[in-house]
Amino acid sequence: MTFAQFHYPFENKEFFEKNFPAQFVAEYIGQVRAWFYYMNVLSAILFDDIPFENVVTTGTVLAEDGQKMSKSKNNFPDPMILINKYGTDALRFYLMGSQVMNAENFNFSEKGVDETYKKVILMLYNVANFYELYANIKEKKTLDSENLLDKWIISRTNQLIKEIDAFYRSYDTIGACTKIKTFIEDLSTWYVRRNRDRFNDGDKDAKTTLKYVLENLSKSIAPILPFSAEMLYKTLGNKNSVHLENWPDHSKKLMDENLEIEMLRTREVVSIALRERDVQKLPLKQPLSEIKIQGYDIPKKYEEIILDELNVKKVNLVKSEEKKIELNTKITPELEAEGIAREIARFIQNERKNAGLIKEDRIALHIAVEGLDFLKMIARPEAKFIPEKVGATKISKGELLTDIEEEKHQYSAESQIKGKKIKIYFNKIG
Repeated sequence: MTFAQFHYPFENKEFFEKNFPAQFVAEYIGQVRAWFYYMNVLSAILFDDIPFENVVTTGTVLAEDGQKMSKSKNNFPDPMILINKYGTDALRFYLMGSQVMNAENFNFSEKGVDETYKKVILMLYNVANFYELYANIKEKKTLDSENLLDKWIISRTNQLIKEIDAFYRSYDTIGACTKIKTFIEDLSTWYVRRNRDRFNDGDKDAKTTLKYVLENLSKSIAPILPFSAEMLYKTLGNKNSVHLENWPDHSKKLMDENLEIEMLRTREVVSIALRERDVQKLPLKQPLSEIKIQGYDIPKKYEEIILDELNVKKVNLVKSEEKKIELNTKITPELEAEGIAREIARFIQNERKNAGLIKEDRIALHIAVEGLDFLKMIARPEAKFIPEKVGATKISKGELLTDIEEEKHQYSAESQIKGKKIKIYFNKIG
């Protein structure tokens, strides 16, 4: 940057000239130019080099309504209240991801800090807590998982390192924050959520992959989210500070652009189909017979993800120029029975949790329902998975019990499914 290019310490020239006398503006610019001049002269004399290579210029942080913040108007939030409420990282990330870092004016809003806290900080902490829950699973020494989701998140991690490294080097904190936010959302709402069963089963590949991801993520976000990065790094069992570690290198061998594109396309199809389920008012617990996916280039290896995400029995991929997604919304008695059973299983699982039971605890269960037709429905073969799903070694089904019969059970709870009353009674075994 030459002296001729440098006019103001920020780009809001009109605001500067409007609010300050012309003589003051001229003197101020003269002083700044002199400061730059002396820095260059001293650096050249002492070190034969320039004093700096880049100048970071920010805009002006304004009140939420666009007015200038001032003590007289009392139109600014107390920073300590914000920090105590949301943490320093939330405030830091919110500002560094805003247009104020592009030397533009920025209307500050606490709602923005709150959103950052929920969609970045809290989500990151939840992933760290999830990792801690499965501390008993030993990681493998090698990163060689063949699981599709493992390969995808590993590729995404290396892509993130590559991209935000470029953003940091160009002083583009907005670009870096955007990539970090998207990655944390992908990690939490797609990878972790989809792999809960693998962690419950003690899958070493899943645990090894997540540790690799979190370790590299903590190093990558350290300049933007220093405290969260430190928390995350220590959660992994590291004793040193993340801020004393070397910057991570991305590996081209672990990056698979086609895999990332295919997964993105799969998620797009899932998103469209889920919206269609909402329009048709079909809850996700209700299985459907088929989804027809037309015009989307999705390999068959992604069918299992689609089946599970959308709770459908069959995926029909059709090659076509026209993009179209159709759900078969016809509910057969078999599908209805399975849907009811899924809702019952979820209800029982929630009540087990409320009763303080853990996964390993076994129960003796009685399911009582209102109406003989409903009782026949949950007695169908499609509902036979309930005992295994809820950890019941003994199960019985019948109509609603009398008060005397209810007293024989330690726990009971009542709900409604498809307009019918249902009560569950269970005792912990052993």
